[in-house]
Amino acid sequence: MTTNMLFRAWPNSAVFFAVALLCAAFAGCAPRAHYMVWHPAELDIQGIERLAIMDFEGEQQSGKIARSALQNQLFENKYYQLVDQAELARVRPVLRPDGSPDMTAALEAARMLNVDVLLCGQVVSYNVADDLQTDHRIDIGGSSSTTDKTKSGSLGFGLDSTQTLTREASVSLAIKLIDVRTGQLKGARQFSHAFNGKRVNGNGELPGREAILTKLLRECAQDTERMIAPHYRQQEIALARTYYGKGMGQIREGNKLAAKGKWQEAEQQWQAAVRENPQSHVAHYNLALAAEVRQDYPAAQEHLDKAIKQYSAVDYQKYKAKLEIDQRKFQAAMAQAQSRPTMIAARQPIQPQQQIAQQPLAGPPPQQQFAQQPMVGPPPQQQMPPQVMMQQPGYPPPQPVMPAAHTQPQR
Repeated sequence: MTTNMLFRAWPNSAVFFAVALLCAAFAGCAPRAHYMVWHPAELDIQGIERLAIMDFEGEQQSGKIARSALQNQLFENKYYQLVDQAELARVRPVLRPDGSPDMTAALEAARMLNVDVLLCGQVVSYNVADDLQTDHRIDIGGSSSTTDKTKSGSLGFGLDSTQTLTREASVSLAIKLIDVRTGQLKGARQFSHAFNGKRVNGNGELPGREAILTKLLRECAQDTERMIAPHYRQQEIALARTYYGKGMGQIREGNKLAAKGKWQEAEQQWQAAVRENPQSHVAHYNLALAAEVRQDYPAAQEHLDKAIKQYSAVDYQKYKAKLEIDQRKFQAAMAQAQSRPTMIAARQPIQPQQQIAQQPLAGPPPQQQFAQQPMVGPPPQQQMPPQVMMQQPGYPPPQPVMPAAHTQPQR
């Protein structure tokens, strides 16, 4: 039977349906979900655990505000043992009479407190400015009317005014990370973020001045976090879907849950789909995504291989390459965490005479950590504890919950 005869033997609707099934897994309307992937610090931070942040150099109070934002960001990150500047000041005055940081004294105090690195720098820019412009335009118009007997006309002038409020802001931090033991510079970067918004004749949303500066400063603090600490980054992924076959209902329900950030519940639905239809490449692909979300890369690879074995979709192959990259980043971040002195000490055999409390090894969070912690920005300065010396023994911290604004329901 020739190909043409074969297609004539199938009803046209069946041919269309078969082709649709091949394309259904990644149609243009496929639902999308967000999740967090662990990344290593950009700098070499091997062996670094205790960190102190100094007031930055800057006009007015901008240097203290910058230190507070950075300290809060790293406190939420939970990688470092943070030593407050006030602790350094108890050992030796670390601020000059004019309020600027004395780095020589700070290094000496940091050595006495066994601090590994100092984070310091300069506030290059921390400003917001408004520009109000009023434009006037003269309108010339005319009108005419006609009756049975007469025709009349008139000419008029009008003044049209447009008031535009333009608000521009910029925050820029020059960051330095100094090795306390040697006094050498371990790394330096400059991070800058800007805002530009307008409101015309009172119409349109324009954030407040302080809110804009706080947001820009938080973005600089997040850049610093990526520079010096393992951290989470948001990623978006397309979920596979199907329109036919056993397990379709569970797959679609799982997709809805994943789009809302409920990955644990979504995984349960996809597992039910596999039990009903073990050959479902769609369910196995989505299970691979769920496994990566909980940082179980061997399980993710296993499910992805099963999906590709059933159907070698281009998107499956792309995700396979991405999964390998994400796993290498995860392993690099874990290696950084395991290099901290407390983690090394935790792996050493404990002698009977030693009074050392064993700390658990850092590793992938357990599955129940699907119940994620909220992602937060820098809280107000008064919410920062005056002394931060405690460190969570396990790392990485729980993954933050994606804000509702970042979720996209299934269409």
